[in-house]
Amino acid sequence: MSKLNLKKIPSRANVQELRSILKSHAANLQSLRKSLTDAREIAQKRAMEEVSKITMTAQERQTFAKRKADTLVAAQRAAAKETAERLAKDLATARNVLELGKGVYDNPFSALDAATLGSPRRATYTQNLASAGPVALKNAAERAASLGDAELAAAVIAVVSGMPTDKRPFHPAAVLDIFPEEHEVFAPMVEFEEAEAALADGLSLYGEVVNGTTNPTARIERALRDREAAAGAEGGEE
Repeated sequence: MSKLNLKKIPSRANVQELRSILKSHAANLQSLRKSLTDAREIAQKRAMEEVSKITMTAQERQTFAKRKADTLVAAQRAAAKETAERLAKDLATARNVLELGKGVYDNPFSALDAATLGSPRRATYTQNLASAGPVALKNAAERAASLGDAELAAAVIAVVSGMPTDKRPFHPAAVLDIFPEEHEVFAPMVEFEEAEAALADGLSLYGEVVNGTTNPTARIERALRDREAAAGAEGGEE
């Protein structure tokens, strides 16, 4: 993992990099967990094949094979733990970096604000709507939604949010309720969510590899995410 600045809010490129790294680490840890699940059966089979070539009684063969299998499994578990511990260092760094991104990438208001902040069009819209009435603001919100105009949507939210609560013609969240969810402006938020999900997968799988225990809730969440991802991939091929 590249050395990201732990004191600075991550850029979108940082989040994308983390998402890629975390997905890769989660896949590696998933592979390690599966290898450990199958380790005993594979080691026992391999041990029996080796001792079958040695002249000894059936009891001796079983005892020797068990010892051989125990040695193989122990070695594999030690190697898997060493690899998992190495990946865990990246998971810890990623968790710290993603914490800095909360409030910027973890909700649609922040995503919209960050994407349009400093935009001259947003500033012009805000200035023009500053003295607008309820009907004009409603029309502006609907126009922003129909055109997918992020700057206009952000301007409406800014103006309405700046009004006294009892004077607002509608709640600022209503603007996002009708704004297209699939708009590019929300892509960084989706990427951040995917990075957080990959981190959660990595952490739970790390625990399973190192401790040999399974978190049922985490496994269900991983399965659901995998199913959603598979469904999304199938839909995209059509």
